[in-house]
Amino acid sequence: MTTEPNPTVAPTADMDVSTAVQSLYLSLDPATRPTLSVDETALVLGIGRASAYEGGRRGEIPSIRIGRLLRVPTAALVRMLSGNA
Repeated sequence: MTTEPNPTVAPTADMDVSTAVQSLYLSLDPATRPTLSVDETALVLGIGRASAYEGGRRGEIPSIRIGRLLRVPTAALVRMLSGNA
């Protein structure tokens, strides 16, 4: 089943990986998605979940901690990916 990427919809479990990644790339608008989960960030960066958590812990991936929850600010991730970190 192929689903067209929708910039306003977060990836879901029924999407294939490439569609989920395309959807995430299109939704990297800080105005509509102020933060991403670590799992979503891992998909965007093409790395594993554990590596994304480790990168957040080390400060290599911009992140904020809210209690036990680790979130990645979309604006900071876009700056990092564009080389303007």
